[in-house]
Amino acid sequence: MTSMFDQYEQASQRSKQVHMPPIRPDISTAGFIQMKFQDDGPIFIKQKVNFLPSDKILHFVVNNNIIVIAMANNILLRIDMKQPDSPEEIDISKYAINMDMSGMFLDPFGNHLLIALVSKSQDNPPPELFYLHRKSTKLKQASKFKGHEITAVGWNFSNSSDTTTGPILLGTSKGLIFETEIGLDGDKIFNTSLEQYWRQVFDIGKDSKPPITGLEFHKIPSTDKYVIIVTTLMRIYQYIGAVQNPEEKPLLQQIFNKYLNVQESFNEVINHLSYSKIQFYYPTLGSLPKSFGWLTETGILYAQIDPKIDPKSVLTNQQMLIFPEASLMGSNISKTTSAPLSFVFTEFHALLLYTDRVKGMSLLNQDLIFEDIYNDAVGKLLNITKDYVTRSIWAYSEKAVFKYKVNKEDRNVWQVYVDKGEFELAKQYCKDNPAHIDQVLVKQAEMLFKNKEYEKSALIYADTHSSFEEISLKFLQEWQIEALKTFLKKKLEGLKTQDKTQITMIVVWVIELFMNQMGVLRSNNTSYLHDSQYLELQKQFDSFLAIPKKLRNV
Repeated sequence: MTSMFDQYEQASQRSKQVHMPPIRPDISTAGFIQMKFQDDGPIFIKQKVNFLPSDKILHFVVNNNIIVIAMANNILLRIDMKQPDSPEEIDISKYAINMDMSGMFLDPFGNHLLIALVSKSQDNPPPELFYLHRKSTKLKQASKFKGHEITAVGWNFSNSSDTTTGPILLGTSKGLIFETEIGLDGDKIFNTSLEQYWRQVFDIGKDSKPPITGLEFHKIPSTDKYVIIVTTLMRIYQYIGAVQNPEEKPLLQQIFNKYLNVQESFNEVINHLSYSKIQFYYPTLGSLPKSFGWLTETGILYAQIDPKIDPKSVLTNQQMLIFPEASLMGSNISKTTSAPLSFVFTEFHALLLYTDRVKGMSLLNQDLIFEDIYNDAVGKLLNITKDYVTRSIWAYSEKAVFKYKVNKEDRNVWQVYVDKGEFELAKQYCKDNPAHIDQVLVKQAEMLFKNKEYEKSALIYADTHSSFEEISLKFLQEWQIEALKTFLKKKLEGLKTQDKTQITMIVVWVIELFMNQMGVLRSNNTSYLHDSQYLELQKQFDSFLAIPKKLRNV
């Protein structure tokens, strides 16, 4: 096999061009002259792996830099990306007689692999489950699961052992959920059985027996609570509860017990697809996921994960993301209107995989920002997946493997938040770029002005490089004298003592505004010396004149 080093492929890729807003005539460029704007390149950069499979690729899994590829000739190729030139070939032919591989599942740390086999016809052997340890080339049969087609695995993200899986959940094609612990004690199998223990802990299907398509559980930090999320083709379930005895096995039976004799609770969508997929985004290794997505025909049900808001659900701010139908390649490329086959999350984007392309969609505004068209030479795309530890993204077809590098994906996030009116978030993602921060402040001040919050608007306008004359005129046209004074005084605070001309102009103008206001009150009220409004103005005026060092130089 040739080297697994990545090579950049000049493919049919296109990213949405996000242009910097033009410098406005009402904004001074002083302070921004040294700014250099440059093209950072596409957010997602594809690299083709220099790999020629010996047969069609059927399945591909990756975690913690460990890759396992299953091919149609019943060969497993296991590759440690730290030593990519020394792959291991594992022949599983004797285990797969009259059987097809229906699924392959790798734990987050790359130590434990589960392989689900199903009969090629209904009259042949029942479904089987096999286990392969990272340091072994011999498959072990999980005999307790003979007859059950495993369709989803909920790995134990808290498990630190590289020899056993810790308590894990297995979902089947008939809606059953089992808990087990699988592994080896040295080279020996647990008590002559691969499973240290196993038990059915729940039946999600009861009468309908739907296949389980997604299964994941997490311990909520600093508590004894766990959350279990399960999906079928059309439904998503959440099971939340406390584990009173962490040594008791099966561990998660303690969660499911409270749901055994109560009415089912779930969210349901329309889905005519033969699959549904779930994905989570983890901000840091070992942390509770930050966000969640569930792909069906309807779209991607996207939600933030917060266990503190609702005791019955950890999914908050739920919204349905609609698949983008447009193409970035122009009118000569036909629109992709069907649902994607699979997807992965980054912090701000979803990469959607179709049979002939990968699309990148913003999670913040659902804009299509990236598109990568594959040619027929690589065959149909099959899946896209993400390494839990390294966060590398991998897509594969029947004939090739590709890797995507994420390149400064948060570069335009500030603009998206500005468009959504979320200015504080926008400032966080400006990364101390003064030109970007200035644009955020201008937009925020404009919104406040439009909403007639004039004094708040004035305070923010004063911190921008907007034209002094234009902003002053805006407040005069609305006859917002108090807001204008606020703007002028804030501007005065920001000037340096050497800016004598500007200081003089602003001081004279503010004095004139105060004198005019008090003059109007005197002419309209003969007892103005006892008028609270006049007295307050006089107090403000005295306070202004007491400012100091700058006024002494006027």
